[in-house]
Amino acid sequence: VLDLAGIDASEEKPGESLVASTGQDGSEPPRDSYFEALSASLNRGWAPLTGTLSGKWKYIDLPIPELYDMESDLAEASNQVAGMAGTAAGLRQSLRDYCAREGAGVDARIEEDAETMRRLQALGYLTSSAAETKDEYGPGDDPKNLIHLDEKLEIGSEAARNGDTERAEALFREVIAERPEMAFTYRLLAQMLSDNGNKSGAIELLETAVARGAGGRGLLSLLATTLLEAGSTAEALQLLEELMRGDPGDYHLPLSFANWLSSNGDGERARGLFERIVETAPQDASVRAGCGWMHMRAGRLDDAMEQFNTAVSIDPENLRALHGRGLVYEQLQMWSEAAQAFRRVLEVNPDHHYARLRLGLALLQLGDGQAAEEELSTFLQRAPRQGMVEEKESARAALARIR
Repeated sequence: VLDLAGIDASEEKPGESLVASTGQDGSEPPRDSYFEALSASLNRGWAPLTGTLSGKWKYIDLPIPELYDMESDLAEASNQVAGMAGTAAGLRQSLRDYCAREGAGVDARIEEDAETMRRLQALGYLTSSAAETKDEYGPGDDPKNLIHLDEKLEIGSEAARNGDTERAEALFREVIAERPEMAFTYRLLAQMLSDNGNKSGAIELLETAVARGAGGRGLLSLLATTLLEAGSTAEALQLLEELMRGDPGDYHLPLSFANWLSSNGDGERARGLFERIVETAPQDASVRAGCGWMHMRAGRLDDAMEQFNTAVSIDPENLRALHGRGLVYEQLQMWSEAAQAFRRVLEVNPDHHYARLRLGLALLQLGDGQAAEEELSTFLQRAPRQGMVEEKESARAALARIR
């Protein structure tokens, strides 16, 4: 872009100008180029789209191939494959040779190691219901014949966001009926049903998807989580065991189970899971923090503090561990240490409302009414309007004692 604009690019800037390769400046003949669009293939199971620009021709390799003359048809309105079969065949072979040689296309994706994949998924960069690729794709897999399904999913998702769950469910089920192998749709509908309190409907849907072979491990994980939230703990843990045997190194689903069991009063099962997870991932701060909260809820404050300290040594800004340390000090009535711990939470995240409330209450216990009043007042000003009812009442009661 800088080259086309006539601006000198600094040597410090990465990359190189491709103007010469387009042939526009006459310095060299135009260079063929490659393009791809693989998201729909990877996430929906559609045919992968790859293509090449060669001279005036643009070729798109799909089950229903496309060929356009870019000199006379920039709008790509007239597919020339039938009339230029030889040109299309040559470009197809050239494209496939390039993909094989350079490692391009959906079949040549670089496989990350298992730990990298788990980290990417934990950060939200990967969905857990990626589609299975096929050896052969037919016209029914061509995105041109499936784009209407994406439109239905978009309309359905918008309807769900606006509260029209009946319309959203109808559209999602239409997509499932037409494309029953597309795991993405099951996930959308199951999540909507679950979020609206219909856990049994979500479970039935996911069990149907699994029986059809859609989604693999991703939908099995969602089914296990939904079973747990619905109170079918034994079934959920049985499914979790199967998933753990399938990939012993993947501890993120077991961690979410352990945290859920801990927060819902099933400390014994939570402890068993946490012990197994710590063996798998001893240097994961989120595992140590979760383990600390489990011990704290059970009244094992020394064990809790040990886990929180370990988590902070691994990740000094792990909010869950920092907040947990403050709560342990609070239970031990070590008010100065508690205040210091909550201040550290607020250094990392000034919008941590719970930590600001606990800091104000700790300062009140230390007899610093002025500082306590400032923190409690700030909490009430910044806390979300909805929710935190008990916390707001606690802050107002404390302020009333100060004033």
